[in-house]
Amino acid sequence: MESCFERWFSDNLSRPYDYIVIGGGTAGCVVASRLTEDPEVTVLLLEAGGWDDKSEIHIPAEASSLRQTNIDWKYLTISQSHACKAKLGERDEWSSGKVIGGCSSIDNMYYARGHEADFNSWASLGADGWSWEEVLPFFIHSEGNVREDFKKSPSHNNNGHLRVSDNAVTTNIGKTFVKAARELGYQQRDLTSAMDIGVGIPQATTSNGKRCSTATAYLKIALERPNLAVITNALVQKVVICNNQAIGVHVTVDKKERDVRVLREVILSAGTIESPKGILSSNGIEGTALLRTGVDPLCEWPDIQLNFIPMFFHLGNDEPTLTRYKSLSYDNMMDYSKWEALRMKKEGVTFLLILLHPKSKGELTLQKQDPEAPPNIDPRYLEHDQDVAILKKGMREVKRLLDTNTMRKSKIELCDVRLPGEPLAFSDENLDAYIRHFTSTANSPVGTCKMGAINDRSAVVDPQLRVRGIHGLRVIDASIMPHLPSANSSAPTIMIAEKGVAYITNEHDDIIQRYKQSTGASL
Repeated sequence: MESCFERWFSDNLSRPYDYIVIGGGTAGCVVASRLTEDPEVTVLLLEAGGWDDKSEIHIPAEASSLRQTNIDWKYLTISQSHACKAKLGERDEWSSGKVIGGCSSIDNMYYARGHEADFNSWASLGADGWSWEEVLPFFIHSEGNVREDFKKSPSHNNNGHLRVSDNAVTTNIGKTFVKAARELGYQQRDLTSAMDIGVGIPQATTSNGKRCSTATAYLKIALERPNLAVITNALVQKVVICNNQAIGVHVTVDKKERDVRVLREVILSAGTIESPKGILSSNGIEGTALLRTGVDPLCEWPDIQLNFIPMFFHLGNDEPTLTRYKSLSYDNMMDYSKWEALRMKKEGVTFLLILLHPKSKGELTLQKQDPEAPPNIDPRYLEHDQDVAILKKGMREVKRLLDTNTMRKSKIELCDVRLPGEPLAFSDENLDAYIRHFTSTANSPVGTCKMGAINDRSAVVDPQLRVRGIHGLRVIDASIMPHLPSANSSAPTIMIAEKGVAYITNEHDDIIQRYKQSTGASL
């Protein structure tokens, strides 16, 4: 009788690979680079987008110009019942990098790990081996921080692949913000490794004034290795499963369908939206809900992140209005804020409140059995009243900040921001309306392939990131997070990639042991 391998690969002319990595994004570049450090291992990296040769990718100031372009998946949510009231169709735009480097090639480069309680919560939820003490060595393993005063810090590393540096441009107004926050009692902290609530100027994944994506940090150094093959503009149709074993992938390249056999494992690193699509499509599942974001935390940690952004750009004479845009995206709101500052002939700042741990739970479903069709994304923003209550608290904290002596001396005051026909007042009713109108994503969705214990029926992967019920298939990207850390998802995703590869190569315990020896830590 013909075997599964003979039947499926009978017409395949491609060579087999030990590992096939689907997605050359933030995690995929790390995975491919680390696996090919072993010259005896062959790896095929498949990326749906193209190479990161667009010059704007590497210029930090151009980050916002990259969204909603041909290197962005340009996802769109379904209409929201409780939010996005100022947006066309009450829908939100979700950006995700469709290019080598993925989101690390188009994001704002903010480097933050999250709070230790975030990862301890992961472990408490059944992700054994993912407590703060067990993930910290992998954050440090990846980091190449250029700050001289961090060289002897047990929380930092100067020699990792990912370059991390202070912002090249600092402003007096940013220093004023820090001073005002300290007046309110906030402690100034190292935001890359802070364990407590605090204030500071964040570092970024930049090097010598240029973006340091995972493509730059990891993949570029691996491209000369003969055991790595990279194919761009490759759309994976499905992972091929035979007798509960991943045996290869079916992929379209240049409009031609190809079959590629895998000898060891297929690794999904396609991101929070595309990785679950890969699992569902591979199992022939259509229209089945997979995404359930938002997990009740077991520990106490910050709920709000407050970003303070100076605005001093020339926009020309084209006046933006909130109703002129087809959708009120983050960038459009930034344009509006910049124009308001110019209209008043003053420098301005914008406060961005980010809800770090929403209670509202979203859902992702496939529209149809077509890898090119976008999924139905329903984040269900602000469905839980506690989310609105926390954001109201954050807005009132902004007002308290503006009322400090530091801000008053600097003549920084709240401008007359209006809802349709009404000035902003700080009553519950007005704040509720404002929050539900001006809602936008921070572009860090997680949890679609949740990691958890073997007996957790809601978990897609086990703590070593192996897909339950399918041999030879792992997920290594942001989709495995049980919930979002108190940060954006970039640095935690790189940590996940480092740790995931270490499980595959059996180097996991060695990396932790080296960290212990270098710091005298007791893990």
